[in-house]
Order: sequence, then C-alpha cells, then structure tokens
Amino acid sequence: MEKFINTKKEQFLGFDFLKNHTLPSRDVFDYRVHKKEYSEYFAQYGFQVSMVYADFYSRMWCSDYNDRYMSDDVYYYYVIPCLNRFDFINSYMDKNGYDRLFPDIKKPSILMKNINGRFFSPDDMPISTEEAVKLVLATDLDCIIKPSIDSGSGKNVKLVRKEEIDTAKVKDLFETYKWDFNIQKRLEQSATLKKLNESSLNTLRIYTYRTLAGEYVLLVSVVRFGGKGAFNDNASTGGGFCHVYDDGSLDQRVLRYHTLDKPTLKEFLGFESLTIPNYDRVMKFVFDLHRRLPYFDLVGWDIALDVNNEPVFIEMNLTAESGFAQMNGGPLFGKYLDEVMERVSKVHKDYRNSVEMKFENGSRLMMKV
Repeated sequence: MEKFINTKKEQFLGFDFLKNHTLPSRDVFDYRVHKKEYSEYFAQYGFQVSMVYADFYSRMWCSDYNDRYMSDDVYYYYVIPCLNRFDFINSYMDKNGYDRLFPDIKKPSILMKNINGRFFSPDDMPISTEEAVKLVLATDLDCIIKPSIDSGSGKNVKLVRKEEIDTAKVKDLFETYKWDFNIQKRLEQSATLKKLNESSLNTLRIYTYRTLAGEYVLLVSVVRFGGKGAFNDNASTGGGFCHVYDDGSLDQRVLRYHTLDKPTLKEFLGFESLTIPNYDRVMKFVFDLHRRLPYFDLVGWDIALDVNNEPVFIEMNLTAESGFAQMNGGPLFGKYLDEVMERVSKVHKDYRNSVEMKFENGSRLMMKV
C-alpha cells in the first residue's frame, strides 16, 4: 500500500515530464543531488514531492531554495482536478466555442470554422466547403490556421501568407486539418511588444486564481516571444520569456527551457528595459474573463495587444503548465498555496460522497461530488 497519496508511478511520470520538457542536460544541472530529498511542506498534506523541483526552480527565479515548489504529478493529477471541473475542460478549451463564451471580447478575426468535420461561418451558421473556401479567399491579410482543440505550445499552428492563398491552397489546408480547426486573420500587434521579436505574435501568459472567498487574484504574469523568423511565441523557436511586474515592467532576465543561462534584456534583445502598455487594462481584462468561468478556479490566459495597445484574447488554458509559472515567479500559488493544498487534502480525506476518476496513465483520483 502506498504511504503517500501520489503513487510512485505518478511521481515518476511527473519527473519524466520535467526532465524532458524543462530541465537542462545533466552535465549542466545534476538533478540527482536533491532528487531523493523530500518536501516537508507537501508531506503534511500526504504528498511526496522531491526537492529536485525546488533545486531547479529556485536557480531560475529567486535563489530561494524552499520546499513549497510543487511537483508536476501533484499539480496535474490532484490540484487541477480539484480546482477545475476536469470533465468540462475540453469543451471549454475548444477555440471554436470562444465566440459563444466571450461574444463581446476582442479576439482575432475568425474567417471560418470546422467543427466536428463540418464547416461553419464566423457566426456559427452551417456552410458548404465552397463557401468556406470563399470566406478565406476574401481576406487581404496573412492567415493563421490552427486546431481548435489541443493546439497548446503552437502545436500544428501554421502561418499562411496572403500571397500563398488561392483555391487549391485552401482546399489542401482543409484536407490536411480535416476536423476541428479554424482560420483567422493574423493579428497586427502592439509596436511595443513587437520590439521583443518582429516576426512572432508575442503574448502575455497570465495565471489567475479564484480564492475560496471569491476573490480573483494574479498568481504570475509572463511575456513570451519567439525567435527570429518564428511566427509564434514558443520559446523553443529561439525566443524566451520574462516575468512581468505589477507595474507592467519586465524583469531584466530572459529565461528559456533547457538551460540555466539567464541573459539580460540588453544581452539578449539589445535594450535595457520594456514596460507593457496598458497593463492595468490587461489585468482588468483577464479578471473580467475569469468571472465568466464559474467551473474553473485556475486559468492561464494568453493575451496579446493590438496596434492600439488594447488587450486581445488569444486563448485560455485550463491545465496551464505549472513549471512555466514556477520558473518565472517562485512557488505556484504563492501565499494562497496553503488554501489550495487544504482544498486538495480535503478531497482525499472525505470518501463518503466520491466518484473515482481514471486518467490516461492509469492513476486514480477520488473526487468529491
């Protein structure tokens, strides 16, 4: 019988994700040093969490080596299903449903949608394949085609230049993507954010949390930018990310995956400082969005700024990556961590009204209903 709530298998899978997705090579960062040391903080809630997470994240952010850094297995298998309705996540994250969730919110302009293999207009009216092609041909701007489900980290997102767009090209895209995708006009972004990298749409990833008292709070805010020539903001394309402070100013360090190097803005981008325009408007924007999601207490928002520095909703992530947040802001949930872990712990201590949920990797979670 397992001594801890999180099983050895879950701990292995969580660390495997960290190692492959985030950590530098072992000759740069020897994860074995603290791997078999464990957090006393998480142990009081029944979880075994290796101090390798603290070892790595504290080196990236604030040099504060403490035992409140959360492991990936605790986060994905226990915290997320406790804070967010796991059975609703895929439906709410469908990008073709954003117009119904947020009809009055500024978003990139959609040209057409494919939902469950059928074509729809931007206002969700059924249309033929030929009509969908015409809607795309009518644009005079570059386009972005992306899956409406499961396109995180830029997965299968493609830029289509306006000079490439013709009937044959559009039909080929339809055949390639087949089901559940959309085509939208490429957003013209803020001149300030464009300084980070001209070719990519550079965005803010903002984590917000709804407390038990019903207050909406900021956990961490990070600006992400792509590498030279890349069109998305994925740091794996050669770009990076910087912590955003409450006044909209960027931290001087540029962080990236798979390295401990932290070049300054001056060294990496050629300028010494940058402040996000209209940052107070951005924060009001994401809090207003979160109020429309009563089933989800933790949300990662991807927000761009248009040419007028107005916030534009790009997408939301209801299983937003924990490691990214901890690299850029310290232990996840900050001063709210006790509240979150009390909630998670309570779920596992009260089995009288519960349902067993199975996950793809075979782990099980007792969820109170």
